[in-house]
Amino acid sequence: MRRQFSVTYGSESLLTHLIDVYSKRHMVLFTRGSDEDDLQLVDLSDRRSVFVSPFTYRVLAQQGDLDEQDYFAYCFFTLDVDQAKVFTAKLGRRLKQALPIGMTAMLLMQKKKPVTDYVVLTTWVDEDDYERWRKSTGFDLLREYATTNNQFHSAIYHVPIEEDDDEAAEDEITETTENDAESESSDQSEPDHSN
Repeated sequence: MRRQFSVTYGSESLLTHLIDVYSKRHMVLFTRGSDEDDLQLVDLSDRRSVFVSPFTYRVLAQQGDLDEQDYFAYCFFTLDVDQAKVFTAKLGRRLKQALPIGMTAMLLMQKKKPVTDYVVLTTWVDEDDYERWRKSTGFDLLREYATTNNQFHSAIYHVPIEEDDDEAAEDEITETTENDAESESSDQSEPDHSN
């Protein structure tokens, strides 16, 4: 089981610079969608954070292994001391059971500061599996705490999908060929037989 989990946020240039500077660490860049302004850098080295403004979590329990190619689905909660005791006990029992279909890992984490903040990180092969789980009874334990009083919110991140250079060139050739064909067909209008 890993001991800690650190993330930071920023621009693509800043985060890729950190990856280059700390190339001996296992860092992975994630995006929340097609918007490249919503980027997250995760340090999977399980070592002390090197980020200037980190979000660092202590891992309380873990089942499964993190795979950087998976979708990372975060559920955030702010819990008082009594709620946290019950929540962590229930989730600890849940982590002893088999993971749902498509889930590769589940981590229960507590933010280092403030200690009232908890995160359940689940990782998924496919985002659709996560969405099905959110609607199933398997999510009921988290759903019980997913309230505005507990400042619940969630986010899904994944590795940015880079368009393959060959595919991009092929798309460009196809588009050019289609445009050429359209202009040829418009040039070949019917001859005028009115005379």
